[in-house]
Amino acid sequence: MAIAQKLLDKIDLRLSYVGRLGPRGKRECVYKFVAPDDGRDVIFEKWLNRELVSVNNNIDIQTQVADTTPLPINDNCVGLERQDNLADSWWQQVKSYAVSFMERVESGVEAVKEFLSTLTSDERWGVIVAFEEAQPQLFGQLVAAAPEWMQWLG
Repeated sequence: MAIAQKLLDKIDLRLSYVGRLGPRGKRECVYKFVAPDDGRDVIFEKWLNRELVSVNNNIDIQTQVADTTPLPINDNCVGLERQDNLADSWWQQVKSYAVSFMERVESGVEAVKEFLSTLTSDERWGVIVAFEEAQPQLFGQLVAAAPEWMQWLG
């Protein structure tokens, strides 16, 4: 279990101890997955959307739209709109960090590491996503110059 926890910790995930099950002598420890609440789902969603667009651009399939009726809006959707606004605001902030990050890349690997150390984990991931989208060749050069770059994202 310690090995699993250490591996999960590398990507900032956790297993939480729940308790023991079973009769004495045959008890087994039970753990549950603790989902992170750091905004990474927004980043992964953007990655997925980008990949889907890339794949869809390479496949010529005619899709027929059956129903374009808008869904009714109720009070529960207001909270979702606020979450979307927060995610958009967060993403705009991360994009501004990415501009600073790109300037640091010109200064070298140590400048990049120092800059990333000033950000939260989700901001670091977001900056890398934005950087890779904006400058894929420069991103490739950074990865080649610093193969341990994933460790910086913690």
